[in-house]
Amino acid sequence: MENELLIKYDPNIITLLGEQLYRQFPPVLNELLSNSYDAHAHNVSIILNKQENKFSVIDDGDGMSFNDLQDKYLVIGRNRRNYDQPADDDPSHRNPTGRKGVGKLAPFGIANEITVTTKKNNQVNSYTLNLNEIQSVDSGESYRPKRNNSEMFTGEHGTCIVVSDITLKNFSRRKILDDATALSRRFHAFGPDFKVQISDSSDKQKPIEISNDYYFGNLNKQFVWDIDRETMQYLEKSGDPLTPLIDIYKVSGSIFTLYTPIKDSEARGIFTYSRGKLASESDFFGNRNTDQFNNYVTGTLNIDYIDGQSVDAINTSRQGISWEKTEELETLQKLLQKLLTRVQSDWRIKRKDAKLDEINSIVSNSDDKTIHKYSYQIKNDEYEQKRYRYVNNVLADTITNVDDDSLVEKMIDSVQHLSKFARQDSSVYKPMVKLSDELERKLLTVNKTNGNTKIQKIISEIHGAPIPADEPNEYIIAETLLLRGLIDAATSAYIANHLSDLKIQIDNTQINDFDDLKHSQDNKKYWWEKHTTKTKLQPVPVDVEDGLAFKIKYEVTVKLMCRLGIIDGTVKTQYINAFNSVNYATGTLVKDLNMTMHSPNGYIVFDQLNQHWSTIEQALEKIIKSI
Repeated sequence: MENELLIKYDPNIITLLGEQLYRQFPPVLNELLSNSYDAHAHNVSIILNKQENKFSVIDDGDGMSFNDLQDKYLVIGRNRRNYDQPADDDPSHRNPTGRKGVGKLAPFGIANEITVTTKKNNQVNSYTLNLNEIQSVDSGESYRPKRNNSEMFTGEHGTCIVVSDITLKNFSRRKILDDATALSRRFHAFGPDFKVQISDSSDKQKPIEISNDYYFGNLNKQFVWDIDRETMQYLEKSGDPLTPLIDIYKVSGSIFTLYTPIKDSEARGIFTYSRGKLASESDFFGNRNTDQFNNYVTGTLNIDYIDGQSVDAINTSRQGISWEKTEELETLQKLLQKLLTRVQSDWRIKRKDAKLDEINSIVSNSDDKTIHKYSYQIKNDEYEQKRYRYVNNVLADTITNVDDDSLVEKMIDSVQHLSKFARQDSSVYKPMVKLSDELERKLLTVNKTNGNTKIQKIISEIHGAPIPADEPNEYIIAETLLLRGLIDAATSAYIANHLSDLKIQIDNTQINDFDDLKHSQDNKKYWWEKHTTKTKLQPVPVDVEDGLAFKIKYEVTVKLMCRLGIIDGTVKTQYINAFNSVNYATGTLVKDLNMTMHSPNGYIVFDQLNQHWSTIEQALEKIIKSI
């Protein structure tokens, strides 16, 4: 017929589909196993023959007739699901795992020759496909596999695939233990109805029977989250429903974390299977994979829903899923993201509790009387208890990967001996921490306050600092910053809670207390933020986050408290003088605190801090209680 087009292909397509997609041994075995499974095999033997540089995959499946070979096996890209869907009364109940029709070419990624011997209806057919011969065929011409007349097949039915002239460099060094492990991660349809063994003809080791749990079942699991209704409802407490994973998408399997980080980066994350075959590996479903949690988590999810879509969303390499292919898959991905996020949060809680339990167990079983004595001494000291718990939390993180109980006990003993002398001179430390606790409660009622995050970090450092009595300056910078943080956060909180009162005072032209916050423009008074745009100043409310300097913020707070009748004029002067008066040997309180905050090398000593605290304590306590 005139103007009729004809699609042609180059024999190199075989190389592209084989070599480019399958360059490793386990993925090739995975494709051959998939073919055996789809052929309703119940028993499969994988035999490595390193001396002859080949391996065999033998199954007792349906086998293939000559017509099956020609019309099915040798048709590249044939989607068997269009033809081979199981009947309703099929006793095997196996949905086809193959879809793209290119897995049969996988051996050409690591070898030059494939021999197929198959038996069906008492007829044996055997053919050899040679990659070099295929590539030598002219474009558009047909390749004719070599027919073998002498091959025998001992079973009643089934297929034997022999892959020879292997080009894989490490084939001679392969260990069947590693291959069994890899197959257990890539294929998940092993069981009584589909038994697979792998052996090495040159090794006296017994054949290894592969199971779904051959790899995952031997991991040193610490926590397990089964994908069932009870677990989903438990995880739902912290957010949106997760039960649609079960009700709609029929997800099953488990997520688990190990005691120690997973060394093999390719074994981290979730392995997702569809119809028993790997759909994606090392998957976090779009969540960021830089969190510490991701070094500990793995698991298996069975989601046949993915392979039941009208579109093929599974990558040919079986290493990822194109979730964007359908809206339903995108919804499923978001649910899986939420699931993993909830598991991560629960893991942090469980892991912390487990580590603290381990410390308490070792301490309680310790023979060291000093540890028990120190624990008894601090029983009635709430501040030491708080710091002691903080030290234990830090210690728990330290001993996570230490399996030697005797070494752990020595570490705990060392920490306890150091801690028992801590903070004996607590004249500054304990009142500051007590006031910081009160301020922390106050800050919860204020939306916008400066220093909130900063003060949390400082308090944490102070609680965890085991300072020997003879080294009071050990953490002097942290203690000084705590005092500065208390002043900064307290004055910010006070101003934020009294903005309307402050505006009234600023607008009152008869009051000179707040001239620093005024600006004259066109004979009008405005309340100006300190750090506005450089090109053009605009009258805006004071930004308590960045708008006022540390010293001005304190003075504005004290003056406003006076105007509101909280303190009288004498006390106002006393508070402001306390902030600016010369103390100790170096200078004013504000100068010393700013030096510690901003200077890379400057800091004060314990006696200076003690005197500054005594000077400002009364004013600071009054501010915090007035927020």
